[in-house]
Amino acid sequence: MVRFIAPGQAESTRGTLTVAKRIKRSAEWYRAAVLGIADKQGELSPGLRRVASGFKAADGYNLRALREGKWTPAQKRRVSMYFSELQQMTAQEKVIIKTRSADRLQKAQAIGGHDPRYKFKVAFVPGTKDTRVTWNADNTPTMRGANYSLNPVLFDQENLAADPKGEVARVLSNPVLNGSNAFGLLAGPNVMLGGIPDRKLLTRKITMLMAKYDGKSPLPETSGNKHGKNANPANHHFSKWLFGVQGMQFDKRKDFGKVITKITQANKALQRRRKNAKRRDEYKKGK
Repeated sequence: MVRFIAPGQAESTRGTLTVAKRIKRSAEWYRAAVLGIADKQGELSPGLRRVASGFKAADGYNLRALREGKWTPAQKRRVSMYFSELQQMTAQEKVIIKTRSADRLQKAQAIGGHDPRYKFKVAFVPGTKDTRVTWNADNTPTMRGANYSLNPVLFDQENLAADPKGEVARVLSNPVLNGSNAFGLLAGPNVMLGGIPDRKLLTRKITMLMAKYDGKSPLPETSGNKHGKNANPANHHFSKWLFGVQGMQFDKRKDFGKVITKITQANKALQRRRKNAKRRDEYKKGK
């Protein structure tokens, strides 16, 4: 079982392709990263071979050579960096999109907060295992559940910085959001679901976050990065992570609370399963 690394605590940080410090990994760790990890409930992390380019045996990532200690430091470093990024991309439950359309893949990856320097051949977009993907006329995805839909729309970052109210109004006018009256925020590769605003309060929510994360002001305690090496406000400017909104449309008003609870519980369950996997791995190593 591979040891999982919490987002933001990997040996490589998002936005850079350099490794901060060398950590000795077992051959089993690299094998699990390449092939994927699962527990009794199913998949915890897809393997790099399934979701990224360049990790097949034909690309030099032969697992027999790994067991024989023949992988180079560069190969191990590449697996570590990609796996770290993969863990951040899948810190919440995601729908894995596979498509032959380059335009659909590019737009889905943008909505999913992908760092383009990592060559994933799939897109990780907000959703759960119960949602299915439908495509809009502009080749952007909508995730549909049994009684709701999740409709992501991206901001124009220049317009957002210059005229937040105007940019939010532009986004809300997108036909994809017709019927959506509650909104999560596309925050990097994940969705911010705390204090979910409606149409009237969305602009206020956005401008408050922009003021808190202006790249200069001290980070709020709730950011989780108030202290330590990640405390530099410049690293958390809203333009680095405030990518758009996820409109939520419900068949019935009473479904709102049920759906939000289901999504948040699924995300918590995933993190709990990953922590359990890490504890099992550490226990085995300690025996």
